Parts: sequence; structure tokens; C-alpha cells
Amino acid sequence: VAKVVAARTRVKARERLALARRARSAMHVLICTTPDIKGCIAVNFALKQLTARGHRLSVFLSNDEPRSEGAQRCAEMVGPHETSVWTKSIFPFLERTPAANRGPGAYRTWEELRASDDVGVITAVKNKSINFHANLAEVRALAPDLIFSARFQHILKEDLIAVAPLGVLNMHPGALPKYRGLYVDLRAMLQGDVRQTMTLHRISDTGIDTGEVVDTAEVETTPGDSLLGIRLAMGREGVRMMLEEVDRLAAGTCGRVFEHRPTVEEGYYSWPTAADYDDFFASGLRLYHDSDMEAIKLLFAPAGGTGERDDDGAARRMRAVTGVTG
Repeated sequence: VAKVVAARTRVKARERLALARRARSAMHVLICTTPDIKGCIAVNFALKQLTARGHRLSVFLSNDEPRSEGAQRCAEMVGPHETSVWTKSIFPFLERTPAANRGPGAYRTWEELRASDDVGVITAVKNKSINFHANLAEVRALAPDLIFSARFQHILKEDLIAVAPLGVLNMHPGALPKYRGLYVDLRAMLQGDVRQTMTLHRISDTGIDTGEVVDTAEVETTPGDSLLGIRLAMGREGVRMMLEEVDRLAAGTCGRVFEHRPTVEEGYYSWPTAADYDDFFASGLRLYHDSDMEAIKLLFAPAGGTGERDDDGAARRMRAVTGVTG
């Protein structure tokens, strides 16, 4: 029965997409992401590009406390430098100065985005998935044309998938089908991969990382790259591919679809274990570098103003991987 339902969902998704394949001068894109620094950078980059194209952006933020042992472990490992130091310390400091006065092209913090007129930001009910009735009602009220999942860990169900007439896109930080699942960028580092792949695929059913692949992008890595640096470089590519698909959809066409469709039989990575992290650190790998953090600050304050020393080399590198030139 589940296979029949999934097949019908895919057929309906294709039918909706076929009906929607007509030129649209303006589209409404909903980005679903997490309230960490990766999500904030992705939203800022997408907002500038979509606005320049005449499209509208809304954002749906998850609001989850880690519950499983694996989720709690990963939150302890990456949460401080990817989330809490930004939301509790750096962002409040930056907000003392309006973004317009922090330098040309300054990115906005989450609170600044919430207060903006050019983007709508909603937050999920605490510890409830996007499929929860109140959250689903919020998404339906937004009436997006297209939904883009950016490192969003909720599994979308059929009612949610059916909301957007142009469907749902997901950026997955790993080559499929080899790297299905969670924290696959960390897995690729452990494997010693010199290239990592960001995959853009469609979500047409409740399968995890099994949707039709639209495009892929490879990111060159070096032994000195941190997990955070790689994640930001990969995120840049994911948003870029989404924007290219938006351009195609706005023109009444659609992106290519690879013949291979990953299946659940091809493996799935769950949360990294304590042993995985031990191997990660024993291999000399790093979750982040101080220079990564300094360079990210410059995205939000290009003219300085964080009250701390700026690393010009790190700034140039982070601007390159995030696409910021100002």
C-alpha cells in the first residue's frame, strides 16, 4: 500500500509540474531551513538573488530541541560555533548597528530578517515538524510556488509536498546514492574525499534522499579545510543550483533529470557516533577554524564593526565560497 501511495504521489507531482511549466515573471519561493549560521547565510544569498530576479522569498525555520542521543551529540559538537555563538552573542552585537550602516551588501541577522519588509520569516511550533497541522496551515497560507529545503531535517509528507505547484527541491550535501542520510559531509571528510558533491533533487514522496536528481556540483577540498568551511562552500553551490532551476521554471522549462533514482536499499548514514568523532579528530580534521568565524563576521559587517580583528585572507576565502564580492 505504501508503494502504491508513493507512486501516486510521484505521478501527481509530475502532473502538477507539467501544468506549472509555463513562464512566470514572478515567483514566490519558500526556503525551509534551520536557524543556524549556515541557514542564515543561505537565506541572505538567496534573498539578494531572487529579489534581483523579481521573485519573492519567505522562510520557514525549524524549532527543534535535539532528542535522540545522536542528535544531542551532534548538537554538542557543532551547535556552539554554528548556532549559539551567533544567535546569543555575535548577532545581538551586530544588531546594535543597522545592516545598512555595516558596509555595502551586509548580510542581515535572523532578527533583522524577521523585521524586514522584503522577506517573511516564520518559525515552527516548538518541537513540531513542518507537517504538524499548525505549521502546515502557515505554509499553505504563504501559498509558495516553489519550496526549497536547505539542510532542513524534517521529512516532508504528502500534504506538505502538494502545497507548491512547482514542487519541492532539496539540496543534499553529498553524492547520491553513495552518501544518503545525515552528516554525510563529515563522512566524506573521514573517507578522505578530495571532492565533495552537493546534489539538488526533487522531493515527490516521503523517501529520504531518493528524489529525482536535477543537478550536482563538485567542491574541491583540501586537507586543511574545516567541516564548517566545506559546508558553506557546499551551501553556496546548493543555492546557486536552486536559482538556476528557478530561472528555468520562470522561463517555462525544467531542469535535467538524471536516469538514476537513489533507493533506500543503497544505504543510509545516521547520526555520527562518538567513535566517528574520535576518528575525525584523530585524523587531524577540524570542525571549524577561527579564521572561518572571522570571515563569516565580515559577511554581516563588510566594513568591520565586530570589535575584533579581521583576517583579510580568511575574508577573501569566505567571500569566494559564499559568493559575496562586496
